[in-house]
Amino acid sequence: MFASVDYSPVYAGEGEATVAVSGPMCGGCIGKLTRNAKKVEGISKLVVAKKDFGAKKATITVTFAKGADQEKALEALAKKTGFKFALAKN
Repeated sequence: MFASVDYSPVYAGEGEATVAVSGPMCGGCIGKLTRNAKKVEGISKLVVAKKDFGAKKATITVTFAKGADQEKALEALAKKTGFKFALAKN
C-alpha cells in the first residue's frame, strides 16, 4: 500500500491520528473526502496535511471523538469515498 508508512494497531478513544490515504486524484476527491468525513460518526475533524495527486496519495490528520472506534470510523469513511486508509505510527 504505502511503503514509507509504518502501521500501528487501531485503538478506541479520543485523539488525533495521522492517516495515509490511497485514491484521491484531484481537488474534487479531496472535497469528497472532507464532506463525507463530516457525516461519519466518530470523526470530529479532518484536515488534509499533504496531497500528491500524481501518486494518488494524501496524508490527513483525523481527530476522533471520545470513545470512537477509529477502525470503524475509517471503514465508514472508506465505504463513503472509495478510498483506502491506514493509520500511521506517530
